[in-house]
Amino acid sequence: MFIAPTNEPTVPRERSAPVWMPIACLLLLLIVAVPLFLRMPLTNDTEVYDLQAAGFRAGGMLYRDFLEPNLPGVIWVHLVVRGIAGDSPEAMRLFDLLLFCVTSTLASRLVFRAGGGAAAATWTACGMAAFYLTCSEWCHCQRDVWMLCPALAAVSLREASLGVTYRKNRYIRSLLEGLCWGAAIWLKPHIVVPGVLVWVVSLRSLPRKSLIISDVFGLLTGGLLMGGLGVSWMQWAGCWPAFLETLRDWNPAYFRAGRAHWTLARYVAMTLRQGPWSLLHLIALFITARLLIRRIRQRDVSSSAAVVTMLAALYVGWMVQALFLQHLFDYIHAPTILLALLLSAVQTVHAVPQRGWVRTACVSFALLGVCASPLLRSGHLSAWPACWQREMTPALRDRLAYFPNPDRKDLAKIAEYLQTEGVTGRDVCFYNSDFVSLYRQLDLLPPVRYTYFFETIQFFPERRRAILDELQQSPHRFVVTDLVSVGMPRRDAEAVGPDGPLQPPPAYRRAPREVYPWSCPVVFRAGTYLVHRAPTASKTAMKD
Repeated sequence: MFIAPTNEPTVPRERSAPVWMPIACLLLLLIVAVPLFLRMPLTNDTEVYDLQAAGFRAGGMLYRDFLEPNLPGVIWVHLVVRGIAGDSPEAMRLFDLLLFCVTSTLASRLVFRAGGGAAAATWTACGMAAFYLTCSEWCHCQRDVWMLCPALAAVSLREASLGVTYRKNRYIRSLLEGLCWGAAIWLKPHIVVPGVLVWVVSLRSLPRKSLIISDVFGLLTGGLLMGGLGVSWMQWAGCWPAFLETLRDWNPAYFRAGRAHWTLARYVAMTLRQGPWSLLHLIALFITARLLIRRIRQRDVSSSAAVVTMLAALYVGWMVQALFLQHLFDYIHAPTILLALLLSAVQTVHAVPQRGWVRTACVSFALLGVCASPLLRSGHLSAWPACWQREMTPALRDRLAYFPNPDRKDLAKIAEYLQTEGVTGRDVCFYNSDFVSLYRQLDLLPPVRYTYFFETIQFFPERRRAILDELQQSPHRFVVTDLVSVGMPRRDAEAVGPDGPLQPPPAYRRAPREVYPWSCPVVFRAGTYLVHRAPTASKTAMKD
């Protein structure tokens, strides 16, 4: 006979644990980390979506005027945030922080439903914040972390409705859940993989098998409703045909390029950058394997067991799509670490809340995280008072960044030079992605639809000739390049020759002068960045 999931999770003794300590740790973390977080620079991806949103507001058309291999959900977010809060980096980062707070709240609720008390839920939120607020700027304001919020909301809705026995109520609950999954899909369709796994493992907890039809129908109705709203918007905006063209002609090669650039060496380097938090994957995988064995041997239909099982499915599905369907970037794997932490927390309070070694292990890992935290680096903590200033200098943004590129002090020099040249409209092609912020800063537009120009010809080598020809026909006057990003060793790129710091480094003499843009004369230099003057009358020097 089936026993429906209980409304209340198993109540362990942990509920009597004092909550003041995790609250104090969380408040201390927020006081120290939030000012630094809000003042960190935005990354290229955030800047390029801002550029697309600004282009749309100015009358441009998405996908036609900007090559974009992704769904438009992120553009919608940028349109709303920028329309309400303005164009400052802090406005976007404040939205990112608020959405992360909602995500942490949903995660804490799931810990509570798994059998944890207020202390365990608060410790979980503290751990998630400790990772996210101190990781590199490349993980912030990104779609992958954003779609964790609707995903956890969907899991919470499913867990809360597992005991519903009436078909109408089952349909309504599933419809709401489908809306959440549908919203996440507009950010990235890869969320379908973990979503399907969560649904599959939850079927064992439905009160009656006959409810599966209402459940599936509700999920599909919610998903299709959200999908219909998005498609209607794209039809209204006029970008639907261009989107279909991108989906058909560009995205297959974009996916293949992601697999081609996926290497073990890069993955290991990313794992080390995200350490010691990446060690949580070992715990999460062990928990998943243990759960699989236990579910085969016994049937636990309690609410707390359902939470652990669904989070394990969400984690595994997220890992699968991150490893096999996406490019290898830090921000893509940041949600997997957050899910590994959440899964470890719910399994701990569900299965072993009273074992002393668990508490010791948690304290030891917390100490390791504190000792390895980037916040302890003198350059970051010493910048805390300056974060309260009204204006942020490029040097201070660089000081808060984790990656050396882009160098915002040198970007400011490039911008100043271009302003003296009176650039307007489509006068400049910023060759590398690190320069994308200068388009909006100088009120410029890309001369062609390939905003990440160098990266586009790298990801689509079969279109290289056509892309260069399209640039040749554009009205640009200057091209800005980064020697490091195109492959020159940093030591050579930073070297100063006898002609002075404003001229190319000595190693530049070995550049292939018959290849664009190296065939164009260099008129200005700032660090590893070069400004080339493009031919005005004829651009026949462009050769593949």
